[in-house]
Amino acid sequence: GFVTKSERQARLDSERDDMIEKLNKRIKTVDFDNTKRIERPEEILERRKKEREDRNKWYNRTWRFVTRQS
Repeated sequence: GFVTKSERQARLDSERDDMIEKLNKRIKTVDFDNTKRIERPEEILERRKKEREDRNKWYNRTWRFVTRQS
């Protein structure tokens, strides 16, 4: 039916207030860090590559140590 502009505005305001209230509640309960950077895909790939290389170094070193012992 016909809804006046003020009624529509009032409904929008209440919805917005509910949303902001939910967000504030979540920010209080969940540790919210605004300074955390979002990693770019290439940074993620770079980090994974580095982790893999570090792990491989460790495995290779251990394997050399084990095979030399016998």
